[in-house]
Amino acid sequence: MIERAVSLPEPDQPAPDADWSDVELPAEDAASPPTLNSSESAPLADDLLLQAEAVLFIATEPLDYPTLARALDLPPEAVPGVVAALRERFAGRGIRLQELAGRLQLVSAPEAGPTVERFLGGSQPSRLSAAALEVLAIVAYRQPLTRTQVEAIRGVDSSGVMRSLLARDLIHEVGRSEALGRPILYATSPQFLHLFGIESLDDLPPFAHERLDASDQ
Repeated sequence: MIERAVSLPEPDQPAPDADWSDVELPAEDAASPPTLNSSESAPLADDLLLQAEAVLFIATEPLDYPTLARALDLPPEAVPGVVAALRERFAGRGIRLQELAGRLQLVSAPEAGPTVERFLGGSQPSRLSAAALEVLAIVAYRQPLTRTQVEAIRGVDSSGVMRSLLARDLIHEVGRSEALGRPILYATSPQFLHLFGIESLDDLPPFAHERLDASDQ
């Protein structure tokens, strides 16, 4: 009897531990934009405020919001935030950002008025009379309105007082009424805001007086 040698399979051996030292992992996507933290994005905001301040400084007349947006290449809805940041930046400084009827301009701080007047060689403006202050208050709270409406509220002729306020650039003409004869409409000027140290008409204190309703009756 011939015996054959039969090779039996060896029992399963445990697989050796895998060696990952030579395996290269895929690099991160280089196209992914970096995430900026607040400190990294701050210089961009500072540069934007710098550009806005420069544009307002060289402007020869007050700028409205759309014009400032175009100058800064910004969407219109972003401009109010820039304006608010500029106001905060100018707080306590020698210049102010003044707004009147949706138009913006840089002006000297009211507190610096005497020094500015002295530097420009002008004399201090005379104090406003009681009549001038009364007319100015009527125009400020009821603008725009006509001279006839001012006189209806005061009960006296106001043409001389209004001419004086026009000469001092505290009120100005803003159009004509649709009433008979199309009389001139008057409103306060940017100089009015500067004189009283406010940035916009929204800063006027609340005021109520029955005489202000006289022109509506």
